[in-house]
This record gives sequence, C-alpha cells and structure tokens, in this order.
Amino acid sequence: MTPDEELAGAVERLKAVATVIASGPAFDSDRVRIVTLRQCSSDLRTVLSALQGEGWRDIESAPKDGTRIVGADFSEVRRGKVELKLIWWQPEFAAWISGARQMVMADGYTIDGQATKLHSPEVFHPTHWMAFSLPKAPSHD
Repeated sequence: MTPDEELAGAVERLKAVATVIASGPAFDSDRVRIVTLRQCSSDLRTVLSALQGEGWRDIESAPKDGTRIVGADFSEVRRGKVELKLIWWQPEFAAWISGARQMVMADGYTIDGQATKLHSPEVFHPTHWMAFSLPKAPSHD
C-alpha cells in the first residue's frame, strides 16, 4: 500500500468513527471500544505524520503583516491532538488570532482617533504555519 493510500484509508476510517460517535451511543461493549480506539490512535498517527510533513514551518518564520495563514498547534501531537485554524497576526493584541469583534463608534466619537476598535480576540497559540490560498473556482466550460 502506498503512503497516499494509507493516508486516504486512515482518513476514511476516522470519518466513519466520527459519524458513529455523532449519531449517539457509539459502542456496544468495552471490547469493541478498545479495538476501535486502538485503530483510531493508529489512524490519527498516520494523519498527523502527513500533516507535519512538507510545507509546515516553525511559527517564528510566519509573516506578521496581516496575511492569513493556516496555523497548527502540534504541541499535543503525541496525545493524538492537532488543532488547525486560519489565523493572522494582530499587532494591537500582539497575538495570532482567528477572529475578533469590532466595535463601531457612534458618529462623532472615536477611540484613539479611530471610529472602530477590535476587541475580544480569539487567540491561538500555533507552533507551525503554512501558506493559505483559496482553491481555484471550477471552470464552467
């Protein structure tokens, strides 16, 4: 089996388990639960190895000019946990964020000379990053 086939199989098995779990009581017995969790653990390691492969760079090298990037937190990869978010550096919070609320001042009012102010950031602590680009729209020939 090629690495791509192994990765595709792992993703499909994880999707199937997620569907079962989302639909209600996932397991009928402890034995089934243990076998399924062992398989999930193996499949997660396969997927995480692929995620950590080519293309991921240390977060210290990421642009801090407002460019949106895909951020990854690989700090708990040994536990089978990876978090991915679309993020950007926001200087007024000195942090990587995935969103924030914007306060718009009433006419004639400002904060620090600005009519809007960001607040309540959704801070993310990535360890790695990857460039983000939208897929090309399908052609309608």
